[in-house]
Amino acid sequence: MKNRLWVSIILSILLIFTISGVPVGAATTDGGTQTERVSIIVKGKKSEFKRIEEVDSSARLTRQFWIVDAIVAEVKSSKIDELKGKGIDFEIEQVFTPLKEERMKTANEAILQELRETTEEKGFDGRGTVIAVLDSGVDIKHKDLSADIESPKLTADKVKEKKLKGKYYNAKIPYAYNYADGDHDIKDTNVKSAGYGHGMHVIGIIGANGPANDKSRVRGVAPQAQIASMKIFYNNPRKGEGAPEGAVISAIEDAVSLGVDAMNLSFGVPAGIKDSSDLMQKAINAARQRGILVVSAAGNAYYAGYPNEPTIDNSTISEPGVAEGAISVASFESELQRIHSFTFNGETIRYTKLNGDIKSASGVKLSDCGNGKAEDIKENPGVAIIYRSGVPFLEMIENAHKKGAKAVIIYNKDGDDSYVESIGVVEQDIPVIFVSNTDGKKLLSNLSILPDFTDRMGEIKNPLSGMSTFSGYGPLNDLEIKPEITGIGGTVYSTVNDNSYATMGGTSMASPYVAGISLCYMNYLKDKNILFTPHDVTFAMMNTARILKNKEGLPFAVRRQGAGMIDFENMKKQEIRLAYDGKPKASLGEMGKEKEFLIKVKNTSLHKATINLSHSDILTMDVSNAKEKVLEGAKISFEPQKLTLDAGATAEVRVKQIGRASC
Repeated sequence: MKNRLWVSIILSILLIFTISGVPVGAATTDGGTQTERVSIIVKGKKSEFKRIEEVDSSARLTRQFWIVDAIVAEVKSSKIDELKGKGIDFEIEQVFTPLKEERMKTANEAILQELRETTEEKGFDGRGTVIAVLDSGVDIKHKDLSADIESPKLTADKVKEKKLKGKYYNAKIPYAYNYADGDHDIKDTNVKSAGYGHGMHVIGIIGANGPANDKSRVRGVAPQAQIASMKIFYNNPRKGEGAPEGAVISAIEDAVSLGVDAMNLSFGVPAGIKDSSDLMQKAINAARQRGILVVSAAGNAYYAGYPNEPTIDNSTISEPGVAEGAISVASFESELQRIHSFTFNGETIRYTKLNGDIKSASGVKLSDCGNGKAEDIKENPGVAIIYRSGVPFLEMIENAHKKGAKAVIIYNKDGDDSYVESIGVVEQDIPVIFVSNTDGKKLLSNLSILPDFTDRMGEIKNPLSGMSTFSGYGPLNDLEIKPEITGIGGTVYSTVNDNSYATMGGTSMASPYVAGISLCYMNYLKDKNILFTPHDVTFAMMNTARILKNKEGLPFAVRRQGAGMIDFENMKKQEIRLAYDGKPKASLGEMGKEKEFLIKVKNTSLHKATINLSHSDILTMDVSNAKEKVLEGAKISFEPQKLTLDAGATAEVRVKQIGRASC
């Protein structure tokens, strides 16, 4: 089987060569009848609304923007065809979802601790910076969002001067507003939503400031950063669970007005299309041009065709990460998993929390409840122990609850000692925990022992490794390289509402990791009195990224990891800038047997530097399993391969690829 070959090059000191939305609908009452209404986003000025009213006199203008020429209107769905017939340029408003992956999750305390030693302990902790988090909301009363902030950039007076929709809350959360519902209800209250708690989790990764020595608390990457919480997800379940496109654009506008340093976008729809005319992408690009670093999750859509035959040519990168002005972030598994435990029959039983507090079931009898089907569970089973057999988690919990269970313990399938951290919203008021297959069998072997549950916190080695399986694959529809960079996203223990904590995973968690490090790097540049733009930060993270390799020792494909893992220490040491067509990546498109191109090498240091260029094998992907493999017979050459540049000097290097161009 032949497959198109494209070459994607991330420009780092070691050159690695590898080759929508749903409509918003709301039922409204009109004269005693139910009329379906939809939200449309219309290209053009406010005057376009008059043309809409001529077709639908009941139309409502719900939003208008300045960062792009567009409005949002609510109209009767029955009028859609007639509006099209009038030549009005509109689309049904998209709704975006949080990019959280419900699978085994890990915590990254070891890497965060190492990072603190090079950032926070040297004063590079996000101080004097502001990041806008467009997500599901914030709980400003959380104990790990202390208002004790040094050198805050945004003050109450500065926020008031802007005359925006939201308001000032404190030095940690200097601005917040609910753009979805159009009110000041900034805390996520839609508990049945799949994204409940998502915004607080993202905020915690970036800038929670709990004590670093308390494993039950959270201290983020940039604990001194201020966070503007732009709530774009509905609280009102009648309106929906997602984030309407108009709310996103409004939030971007206000982030620009506030003068934030960065934005984090951990939401999207999979397999987005890069489109310079798309209104949200235009808003993102405009924000970038105004000096804001925009960081976005790559998405959790795996590869096209997963888990069956891979469709290698198709991208799964989520919008808005496809935007030209957004840095798209892939996810990597971390080294350690944070986990709870209790002692049973003299042995340690480790578990993850899925719902409630298991300690309330101490002293309650244990029962074997089979696969969790209704017929497997006897009346009043006490603590129901259920095997992970394929019955949906929420169904087995509901079955146990109906039979009067006081708690549920789910143990993994045979041979699998990994842990599940998230299964969606459990509607029943019942504690639920997840244990390994080995520990589940230990419990079943001693049903006569009454458990004494505790929630001691500890860490174990993550049984997963490498790039997160769920992390979306590039390149884009035009073969541009995406994602650009990788962060820790598989996964992270962080803050949620009401002084609580949870472990979540997905590129949603990798994106704020990268955003937080970027704020620390801005601190470093300011400390050195170096002027910078988002372009400079992007070059630094991509040119110096740590290249990630699979178990066979091959670099993960660029379409999976981008430039590699963001590395703060390497960013500080950057002295050489590599560029192709003004970017830190070379998207070369579809290729034949040979390809030549030029890269520019600039010495940004204050001293003479000698550069030796090297490369890995040329890689392609095996169409049978979506894994990397060497493209036999293909070679790369540099001319020159070694060069010496004076301080500030620039030179060109000719790169030539020869050999096979099929796989």
